[in-house]
Amino acid sequence: QGSHECREMSAVEAEERANDDVANDNVNKAPESPPEMDDDPEENETSIRFSEEVEESERERSERDGSNRAKEAFFLKSMRMNRNLDQEEANKNFRRNQKDKGAGDRARKNWKRAASKALKNVVSKNFLKKEKASVNEKNKIGKGAAELDADDELKVIALSMQRGLRAFYKADNKEVDLASSGFDPMQSAVLKKSNVDKILGSEQPGNLPSTGGPTRIDPDSADFEAAESSKYKVAQPAFTCTRVGDHFFKDVRKAFNISEDHYHSSFALDQNLDESNMYVVSSKDASGKSVSFFFLSPNQQYFLKSCTINDYNCVKRLLRKYTHYVKGCKKNKDGASATLLPRYLGLYTLSFADPKIPSVVLIAMSNFFAGRYHIQTRYDLKGSMYKRHASEKEKQKKSPVYKDLDWIDHKRKVIFSSEQEMNEVREQLRLDTKFLRERHLIDYSLLIGVHEIDKQNIEYYTDVTENDGVVFNRNGDDFIHYYGIVDVLTPYGGKKRAETVFLGNMLLREISCQPPKPYQKRFMKFCDDHLISYVGMKPPEKKKGWFKKKDTTVVDSVVPKTKEQGNSDDDSDSDYDGKVDISLTPDVKKEREKKKSQ
Repeated sequence: QGSHECREMSAVEAEERANDDVANDNVNKAPESPPEMDDDPEENETSIRFSEEVEESERERSERDGSNRAKEAFFLKSMRMNRNLDQEEANKNFRRNQKDKGAGDRARKNWKRAASKALKNVVSKNFLKKEKASVNEKNKIGKGAAELDADDELKVIALSMQRGLRAFYKADNKEVDLASSGFDPMQSAVLKKSNVDKILGSEQPGNLPSTGGPTRIDPDSADFEAAESSKYKVAQPAFTCTRVGDHFFKDVRKAFNISEDHYHSSFALDQNLDESNMYVVSSKDASGKSVSFFFLSPNQQYFLKSCTINDYNCVKRLLRKYTHYVKGCKKNKDGASATLLPRYLGLYTLSFADPKIPSVVLIAMSNFFAGRYHIQTRYDLKGSMYKRHASEKEKQKKSPVYKDLDWIDHKRKVIFSSEQEMNEVREQLRLDTKFLRERHLIDYSLLIGVHEIDKQNIEYYTDVTENDGVVFNRNGDDFIHYYGIVDVLTPYGGKKRAETVFLGNMLLREISCQPPKPYQKRFMKFCDDHLISYVGMKPPEKKKGWFKKKDTTVVDSVVPKTKEQGNSDDDSDSDYDGKVDISLTPDVKKEREKKKSQ
């Protein structure tokens, strides 16, 4: 009862305040005589209805004006209409009426939002849209498969690989019209499920449960019969193409914003072609000591690299944790994973019925150098200083790859626009190399491509937009750098341990081959000293004297571990060993020095 009286009193007080405001507004107005009531009841009813309509129109006009007084009057009227109800319910009615006034605006905003979202979905489904991003013609490498000799086995392997990829895409997307998307619609493969994925920890990977029907099994093997010579220019013997761990690689491709349509269409074999249209880099033309050959897609954004049996086993061993790591990395501005590790997109095997053609293992990767601008100079940096000069034979090649000492001699630096941007890249390098260290992998390197900006045509560089999957940095108006980590499939096993002991430790040499933890430490130190910098960064001060105290201060975003946390490599986040000094401000340092002197 007390609460009901309080509500009535608050309503009466509010009504009195409104009446006082109306009286103050009408002070300067002449008093109007009240309307005379006629004796006719129909006319009285008409006048009452007219007065109600006038009141309603005045209320609507005041609401359109949006004045506070109109809102208060409407609130009071709603309270009078709901005098027998709770004040809270009256407030709900008032707020509901206020929201209804903006329903039209909200509907238009929702419609615009839905339209823009639908437009994005339509654009993303157009998988051929990404092919418009062209690679610079001077960056294209390799020789067309059609230019190879007729008896070259690489010609047969390239065509077989494209046929296998086409068959897998058709099996996963039965509703897609391959004739309109650039694929040969004729299928001669027998698709089946093999046991190749059992080693990855899943007896039936890719199984998708369905309701009320048998379990769907994605095929991972395709058997091809020998093709007639009239169908293709190159004789096609019977072969089997197998994809390994594709349920993991699908997650990796998704993490890098690579659609299934774009990935498979990049390796597409047009229905009008009777031989492979990929580019081939043989092992003789490959840089360094590599014995691998490469197949590059027609758009040069992806390539297939041949692997040894050790690389094949290493990829299968790492695949699960590699997928988890790539998905867990922070995203770049395009929403893709920001890791600098190689982008492994698929693993395939080819076995032929013809014993003259060897079985091969191919791994699909993104091309770090598929950029818009011509890459004039290439570097392969491991952080080692022992015999890390490019050989004379390498320098005579069309596109030589220089090494660490060449980088220092050429006085190169990757200069970022701010310290924050530099620290973000350094932190990503630290996390990537930490992942490799925990997997006991060494011999990786940072591949860098340099484009020198033509200052006479500076307007050509106003809009610096790059193809998908390319990591680059621009040094003002001087250079554009493309970079990424490569060659990460070398475990530190018995052979490498023996190399470290006999060729390094016993001869007192700091060779390139080192255990995982010293290898990562040396790599990060080279990055800090010779690789990365930012605009306005001051060079470190050189200490004088014969006995130089070792600087153990670590500039890192991770707090160094204590003795209680142990010394396990897998749990360590620090790049360096030893004690770490806590950074102090100059004032605090002076106070501590005074206390020590006292």
